[in-house]
Amino acid sequence: MMKNVFFLLLLFTGIFYSNTTTAGNKTDSLETLLKNSKDTGRIKLLNTLSYEYSSFDLKKSLSYAKEALLLSSKLKYRLGEAIAMQNLGLINSSGGNYNKALKYIYNSIQKLQYINNTENTAFSYYLLGVININLKNYSKSIELYNKALKIYEEIKDTLGQAKTYNNIGSVYKDIGEYNDALKYLSKALKIFESKNDLKNISVIYTNIGNVYLLQNNYANALKFFKKSLTINEQINDISGKAENLNNIGEVFKSTGKYDICLEYFMQSLKFSKQINNISQKLISYNNIADIYSATGDFKNAYHYKILYGNLLDSILNKEKLEQITKMQIIFETENLEKENQLLKSNNELSKVNIEKQTAYRNLFLVGFIAALVLLVLSYNFYRINKRSNKLLKEQKESIARTNEKLLETNEKLIKQKEFLKELNDKLLESEENLREINERKDKFFSIISHDLRNPFASIISFARIMRRDLDKMSKEEILELTEQLNKVAHRINNLLENLLLWSKMQTNRLDFKPEEIKISKIIKSNIDLLGQSAKNKNINLMYNADDKIVVFADYYMVDTVLRNLVSNAIKFTHNGGVIKIITESKDNDVLISVDDSGIGIKKNSIKNLFEIGHHSDYGTEDEKGSGMGLILCKEFVLKNKGKIWVESEENKGSSFKFTLPSNKVYKLS
Repeated sequence: MMKNVFFLLLLFTGIFYSNTTTAGNKTDSLETLLKNSKDTGRIKLLNTLSYEYSSFDLKKSLSYAKEALLLSSKLKYRLGEAIAMQNLGLINSSGGNYNKALKYIYNSIQKLQYINNTENTAFSYYLLGVININLKNYSKSIELYNKALKIYEEIKDTLGQAKTYNNIGSVYKDIGEYNDALKYLSKALKIFESKNDLKNISVIYTNIGNVYLLQNNYANALKFFKKSLTINEQINDISGKAENLNNIGEVFKSTGKYDICLEYFMQSLKFSKQINNISQKLISYNNIADIYSATGDFKNAYHYKILYGNLLDSILNKEKLEQITKMQIIFETENLEKENQLLKSNNELSKVNIEKQTAYRNLFLVGFIAALVLLVLSYNFYRINKRSNKLLKEQKESIARTNEKLLETNEKLIKQKEFLKELNDKLLESEENLREINERKDKFFSIISHDLRNPFASIISFARIMRRDLDKMSKEEILELTEQLNKVAHRINNLLENLLLWSKMQTNRLDFKPEEIKISKIIKSNIDLLGQSAKNKNINLMYNADDKIVVFADYYMVDTVLRNLVSNAIKFTHNGGVIKIITESKDNDVLISVDDSGIGIKKNSIKNLFEIGHHSDYGTEDEKGSGMGLILCKEFVLKNKGKIWVESEENKGSSFKFTLPSNKVYKLS
């Protein structure tokens, strides 16, 4: 779990670092030109600025994309609209709102195909491929990259081809298709070599080296990392040197040559510090600590782990601020869609007013013509009596038709008014939703800050005691202290794991794969996992699970719910107590109960037990929890179309119950 968090942090800091300096110089020049630009020239500059800022300042990127889209819509400049939508897709993708990102980019493709702009259409497919990698839709990603590649080949854009080959190779590397990965990376390398593009040649060498490293082909991995390092030194790419020195160190680490790999990690750290490359510093600290630990130098291992932990904490704080910014940007993009809808509504309203004015003018002309006809008819009344009657009848019908058009126009105005009211109601609803999100976020941060403070304070206290009194402590005292450290570390790990699961759930990044599951299988798995904890407290852990009872749900989520409920039951049950897990078929649902003979729950605590803001009490042996486990249980049960509740009486035990849909419901549907 920690490894996944680690690489997410590297992705965030690495991207930010590599783009900020060079992009800053370019954006300054573009913003100077923007001051005196107008019409389509201004739109082009706005779109370029939005793209440049998308790599390091999402707020500015969104502001420029928003202005470009509104101005393009006003001027009916379709290419400007399409490119603005591409940028909005990039912004939403960076903010983790992949559904919005896909919507914007598919809209850009429609507009680009309408104006037959193939080059930007290819780039839209390229962006769709990147988004689908983030969604882990690897086959879809390759399909979209091939669409982009076909267009780049038709328009002979070799640079676009090379970038696409590189991305396809990276996808195949991620899914373990190493031969295909090397094939596409070699194609990209051939193009970059023909252009003598040393920077990109170095990147491809690094990617190829990583493929060989994953295959445990250390000789070839080392060969390509060193070739990349040679180019880094030639073009003085300090960031590239830091990365490849770490890569070479990884090769020697994998082969057990710790002295050699330590030298490379130290060199990498030196270059990372020189340019303050946070991501590579983080990797170097962790690698160096691991090597010292493996060679028995625990003093240095502890020193570099402290450096690693301090840097990781600073990055986590930055990431929290970045997440808040991303939430604001998602909200502003939704406002942008509403502004576009209002702009379209105003255009429709203008059309209605024009139609109304035309109708009045026609009515006036009809009346004027009718008056002339009446004059002529009165003059020739006796001669053309029958003909005049016929003309009068035709004029009456024409007036009737005109009146009908006026009525239709009036109905359109009424509908337009109703639409604007509905749009305003939706805006108010969106504001209320954002307010609720902010309240949940504030409560959530309060829980995390509260529950991380105590265990970290304990670790600092234990470390101080060991540093001060280690020579005076007995073996039993040291074992007791390390046991306490182990418990604190487990608490922090459980909290972070629950935190990551909750955040994935809130941002729709947690895979949901419902299937037919024998509920007894999950119960037995958790009995095996938590049985020792129950034995330690002399608790009789029993279950009644019918092997024939099958539910239709996500295995991983149900396993997490049961694990949290049984862990809580053990925590709040006295020595010698009893815990029962019972399953029962109920119509179209399956009821699962976790009953304990523990300390029970106060009445005033039950209603908020599954909500953010509820703090967990201490267990029977002073075990401490964060309350996050029950929040996750509620989220996962609701996701699987079930219900969860608790029945409890203080000092008489608790019964946590939840339902899951039976597989019979899905077989009938």
